[in-house]
Amino acid sequence: MIVGMPSFPLLCFDCQEPAGAPSLPPGSSGPPLTLSHFSLQPLQHYLDVCRFYGTRPNPGVLTCLRFSLPYLRPTPPFHDRDMLSLAETITNFKNSSLSYITRLDLSHCSRAGRLPTLNVKGLRSSGGVAVGKCVDGWKNLEELMLDYNKIGKIGSTEVARGLRNALKVNRVSMRACYIGAVGAEAFGEVRRSEERLKSYLLVPPLEMRPLTYRRYNSYP
Repeated sequence: MIVGMPSFPLLCFDCQEPAGAPSLPPGSSGPPLTLSHFSLQPLQHYLDVCRFYGTRPNPGVLTCLRFSLPYLRPTPPFHDRDMLSLAETITNFKNSSLSYITRLDLSHCSRAGRLPTLNVKGLRSSGGVAVGKCVDGWKNLEELMLDYNKIGKIGSTEVARGLRNALKVNRVSMRACYIGAVGAEAFGEVRRSEERLKSYLLVPPLEMRPLTYRRYNSYP
């Protein structure tokens, strides 16, 4: 039995705009933003969602969406709220307009850009939950890189749950994600049931980070 958070759907935006309705560019003045203002195109949708959540559009994400790159690698700083904005766009377009993306690389998010109030880098448990919702049902995703994002047991359990329905994923890298015993059990269950998932890097080599077993299993 996999222990973790119950599965909740992401916020579903109504992307159907009336014919000829003008879209509000980011930063422009106008009436309060409502769900009916969201555009169908991934790039405009991402900019609108960033406005909705109050986050800055990420250069790495914008580059991928603008030039249809096969890999999506956000540029640090990139934290939980940034991941939520990205997750909304991915969830809406991952099997249509964004089907060209085969690799989601979030490993660079933890290498720069600390939150000034919390003094932490990268994604935490909330960001891990958003990643799990992204990969769930993503038909063309082949690789997921989450190294050094401390998503904990809650986030890693949601990622493991999402991988069950990501039919082409064959590589998952999760060094130093503090998955704990609960997260390890969730991934072990997925790996036993899914032969296609051959490569897991859940913890760093012992020589790189000694005496971290207790920290992995005590992280919330």
